[in-house]
Amino acid sequence: MPQNELEKTLGKVIDQKVMPGLKTIKEKLSEHDEKFKSHDEKLDMIIEAVAETKEEIVVLKEKVDDMGYTDERIETKLDATIRRQDDLSVKTDQSNRRLLRLEAKKS
Repeated sequence: MPQNELEKTLGKVIDQKVMPGLKTIKEKLSEHDEKFKSHDEKLDMIIEAVAETKEEIVVLKEKVDDMGYTDERIETKLDATIRRQDDLSVKTDQSNRRLLRLEAKKS
């Protein structure tokens, strides 16, 4: 077989067998590239959402901490008020007993 015929035969084989396969591979790669672009965009959106969520969590944590401090202040004030009330009750009871003793002495 002369070289010219061999080149023609190889050219036909490449055109008929190799090129369609390469064309299919190229089409598939294009499809995958589009999918990757789409996934990249979605991933970017997810990363942004996660970052925003982290910021919101920090803000919420600060609010919860502030609420905890507020609760502690309310509890402290309530405790002090209850103690004052109890002290006042004791003093009122003592005053009532003294008054009863004084009234009993006068009679």
